[in-house]
Amino acid sequence: MKRLDIVTVVPLAVLGIGSLLFVPTAGVRAAEPTPKVRPAEAKLGVQPDGHLSPAAFDFVKPGAARSEVDSRLGEPYVSSSSVVVKGEIDLFVDEMPTGPSTRAPQPTEDVHYYEYRPRAHSSEFARIVFRQDKVWYAMLPPRPSERIREQIFSRYGNVFEEERIHRRSGHILMVEVILWLEKQGLGFVEKPGRGITHRIVFPPGSDLRQGR
Repeated sequence: MKRLDIVTVVPLAVLGIGSLLFVPTAGVRAAEPTPKVRPAEAKLGVQPDGHLSPAAFDFVKPGAARSEVDSRLGEPYVSSSSVVVKGEIDLFVDEMPTGPSTRAPQPTEDVHYYEYRPRAHSSEFARIVFRQDKVWYAMLPPRPSERIREQIFSRYGNVFEEERIHRRSGHILMVEVILWLEKQGLGFVEKPGRGITHRIVFPPGSDLRQGR
């Protein structure tokens, strides 16, 4: 919070001098401006600190209508068609569709996905994947009580199946750990040094992971 120094202007005629005297008075604290959030972000539920609000996405569950998502969350940062291997969850669904010859030898199916990104933290995102205008699966901001592995295990038990995914971005090799609880349609993305970055929701009891 900034400190604002205030001065008092005293006519020196009062003191018998034909000039002005600037007399500093005690400093006072100037109120910090309230963070400004774009209307679209306000609807989305971006918090004052600029991060996505997990509570804003709590309603997003498999089967939810795309029209409800549009109504409650507003315009996404990205809205794009893509394809995935038929029946398999692709957490890193591409923005540009790819065909079976370059993606996988298995049959593919069309999907549409939204991404929401706050202006202040553009590397942060929520991703919702639709199939036939219904939510199929989604990567959502983790709840405050689900930010680290220990919190996850404390709440649900050490019952997750762990999967390690290696992805390359340019010359950087990234490792991400996915914790799956398929019977509940729940998963979490964990990144080394960052803790839990996403909460995954998908149809319970499904065996939808890539390569399964």
